[in-house]
Amino acid sequence: MSNSLEERPHWMDYGELRAGDEAPAPAAGREFADEDAATLELDGVSRRKFMGIVGASSALAGVSLSGCWRKPKQMIVPYAERPEDLVPGVPVHFASAFQEGPAVLGVLVESHEGRPTKIEGNPAHPESLGATSGTAQASVLGLYDVDRTDAPHAKSGDKVSWTEAWATVDGAMNTAKQAGGKGTALLFPTILSPTLTAQLKALSQALPEARVFIGDALHPVNALEAAAAIAGAGAYAVQHVEKAKVIAAFDSDFLGNDPHAVRHTKAYAAGRRVEKPGDPMNRLYVVESHFTLTGSNADHRIRQRSSGVGAVLLAVARSLGAAGTALPGAAGRLGDAGPSDAKAVKFASALAKDLAANKGAALVMVGERQPAWVHALAHAINAALGGEVETWHKDEGYAVVDGLDAFAKDAASFSTVLCFEVNPALVLPGLADTLGKTPNLLHFGTHRDETGKLATLHMPVSHYLEAWGDLRSLTGAVSVQQPLIDPLFFTPSTLEVVARLAHGEAKNGHDLVRETWMGQGAGSDKTWRRWLHDGVVAGGAGAGATSTPAWDGAGALLQTAAADDGAKIEVSFHPHFWLKDGRYANIPWLLEAPEPMSKLTWDNAALMSKKTAENLGFGGVDNGDLVTVTVGGASATLPVKLTPGEAENTVHLQLGWGRKDFGKYAEGAGVDVYPLKASAAGWFAAGDVSLAGGSVALADTQSYGNSQVVREGKAPRNLALETSRETYASEPQVFNELLDKTMEGHELKSWIYPDLVYTGRQQWGLNVDLNACTGCSACVVACQAENNIPTVGKERVLKGREMHWIRLDRYYSGMNEDEPSAILQPMTCQQCETAPCEAVCPVKATTHSPEGLNDMAYNRCIGTRYCANNCPYKVRRFNFFQYNGDIHPLVQMQKNPDVTIRFRGVMEKCTYCVQRINAAKIEAKVHGDGLVADGRIVPACAQACPADAIVFGDILDPNSKVSKLRDQPRNYQVLRELNTRPRTTYLARLKNPNPDLVAQAEG
Repeated sequence: MSNSLEERPHWMDYGELRAGDEAPAPAAGREFADEDAATLELDGVSRRKFMGIVGASSALAGVSLSGCWRKPKQMIVPYAERPEDLVPGVPVHFASAFQEGPAVLGVLVESHEGRPTKIEGNPAHPESLGATSGTAQASVLGLYDVDRTDAPHAKSGDKVSWTEAWATVDGAMNTAKQAGGKGTALLFPTILSPTLTAQLKALSQALPEARVFIGDALHPVNALEAAAAIAGAGAYAVQHVEKAKVIAAFDSDFLGNDPHAVRHTKAYAAGRRVEKPGDPMNRLYVVESHFTLTGSNADHRIRQRSSGVGAVLLAVARSLGAAGTALPGAAGRLGDAGPSDAKAVKFASALAKDLAANKGAALVMVGERQPAWVHALAHAINAALGGEVETWHKDEGYAVVDGLDAFAKDAASFSTVLCFEVNPALVLPGLADTLGKTPNLLHFGTHRDETGKLATLHMPVSHYLEAWGDLRSLTGAVSVQQPLIDPLFFTPSTLEVVARLAHGEAKNGHDLVRETWMGQGAGSDKTWRRWLHDGVVAGGAGAGATSTPAWDGAGALLQTAAADDGAKIEVSFHPHFWLKDGRYANIPWLLEAPEPMSKLTWDNAALMSKKTAENLGFGGVDNGDLVTVTVGGASATLPVKLTPGEAENTVHLQLGWGRKDFGKYAEGAGVDVYPLKASAAGWFAAGDVSLAGGSVALADTQSYGNSQVVREGKAPRNLALETSRETYASEPQVFNELLDKTMEGHELKSWIYPDLVYTGRQQWGLNVDLNACTGCSACVVACQAENNIPTVGKERVLKGREMHWIRLDRYYSGMNEDEPSAILQPMTCQQCETAPCEAVCPVKATTHSPEGLNDMAYNRCIGTRYCANNCPYKVRRFNFFQYNGDIHPLVQMQKNPDVTIRFRGVMEKCTYCVQRINAAKIEAKVHGDGLVADGRIVPACAQACPADAIVFGDILDPNSKVSKLRDQPRNYQVLRELNTRPRTTYLARLKNPNPDLVAQAEG
């Protein structure tokens, strides 16, 4: 078989790739994967038993009623006096900001009658530019978490009054102040708030000998250590991906798990956008141990164990030096370490040549997991290459502070420890005994977590959507956080707590923030209100001033450079894609959202390649088999997930799981591997793996269907199409030719579809650019938030009954199962014009609208599921159980009132956010001729997408953006040969490989 991109087979997992020209074998259907359809249990009544009992009328009533469920009767209470500016049913939006580790996103929060329901990106904020991440989308559900603590708790677990709680806090502070702060530790998350910084300064004056630590597991300790060595305390570097033509990512998942992924994705995707054949594209090289989203988007990727990533970068630096590109102040300090395998050496040489050829537009990025010397080396290379792809800044907030490791060394010496929204007992489990013995351990957080249970006092604080605050991003953009709702549990914010500790009296968050900015340029109420409206403080980029690096300071770091330590097994740790360090472990949207590459939900696993398992002597091991992973003196037992593309002799563990007594959703989900990371004293270390016996079921959402179209007598074809930029430039019709090879197009003429004429003045369609889409899955969570999509739990996901309307299909590509590439394709209802689902519905619950939409009448659906069986895309979801029947009143507050909450027994699927379509049509009729302007309707998926890969609009308008995309030669319909005529189309993906590396591979 040809190894050209357009003909390489796609496959979903090990066992599917087959040699020769055969397509991968189809996977088994999942809906009844572990139970026979004849004995399918529904509420304890099997289908076979049901049919047997139907004949007996005496039993019929009792059984038939077991599946019935009536919508509860609820009373609507109108406003006695409606607020002046509130129109019931019309949402309002407020600007705010969301922080995750060192990253800030400007957001717009949708509010219905005073309750936040949805989060969008703020187009005016330079960190989000209108997009969001999946975790930012899910943070609104965190506001309504029923497991948030609603009152202060003593160490015994008993609730105490707020009066008693404040008395305890004041007593501890009086003791600390009498000692001048000696023996007092203050632990904070990454501090990006100017107002909080000011209050912390005031508190430090009251406690001059107190020590401040950053207890955030996402704080970029290694990156800041390297920056401080180069440019002084408080320095940091900002990468500008938008200015780079060549990008090299070394253990940097900058498109996926990086805190700044939204900004980076926006910039990267802009450099991949192709309007016509021959357009230039950026090029991405990736060196990593774990197959990440960034690796799946790479033009070239090589696997290296985490401890060997820096050695490849050393080889790049030496190649640059040999070619005349000297590193500033560090050229003679590179040492002898380097990659041991020939492939990595050739890769490094070709990469160095490409970087040098693109001076001024070449960028090297290093992930936080790598030690500080690797970061320093990358900065030196960027400086040698010149340009403005990396700029240096300084902020006193980063000069502060030691991290958790420093706190752990001296933890026993502190008599008073105050933890503000951090959880050191989770991240460093060995600290639990010491913290439990601390005379005054005060914990301020939304949950009584691992640290809160050890505390002498746990005091709940407000969610960011309930509190006033402000945030300054690393690029200098400042946003004011404004509350969308009164605190649900009458809690203070962290800012208000710190201010009270500093001044000895209660302070209002609004007054504190307003005071900060009235003194820094607001000047008037009008300006202040404008800043609140826009979500960005004009001229707020005072901090983050330009800094000048002094490269000789990096010499000591470069002397610590080391190659792969040669350990038999390396255990590598990663924040989970959705749960991060565990802070989101009780948000069911994120627990059920598939991890983009492994596709696991509700669990973590020991990820390793099949060859690694064989090297360990686990030749017969299968997904779900339990293994024990040991690092130092700590061990954890968890299931195996055999994952293509992982570095050999490496086991990858994801953090944030296995939380105890944290919340009902987190309970029993996954395994806590923080004890192993604590033993590793870093992000990777030598370890050991052994079989533990037994197995568990892993809820993997990508284990059914075909990855290729198979037709007798025809060549197999991938569902997601891709080729190289060069091939597309020389042969623009390559994709249509490929489709024609599979089956020639023909007109579908049948009595089933007698009338394909749609009378609507506008016809809607959607296009997905696979060249821009990175697979970040923000669209999945945004769709869930917008459309009231329920979560179903691990048990139902195992049966193939997840309810997501958008599925991100992940396909591996290539003939080498050890080193595949990958492509991700969003798959949702294709809105077929000749829809197979419509022809088989006995009650016409699914029909076509005059504007070409495949509509669902939930009230008419009787649940035959014929439509799902007839759907070739497998994107229709059935409510097997009453997932929305027992919603806590607090969680009900998040539901979008513009979208029906579906009940048991109906089919549902993507509607193109028909509620948004209708709202725009009403507005167009009121204010114009009824035609909706292009770009006015933006579905939730498109609005959240950081890559701007999803475009919606009127396909009858030749000037609409979606029509122009559909006119590109790259445009294609999935399963075109079935003549379903989908309104959703795709732009095929292009790769931009380095000709030198292609020649090496072919040679």
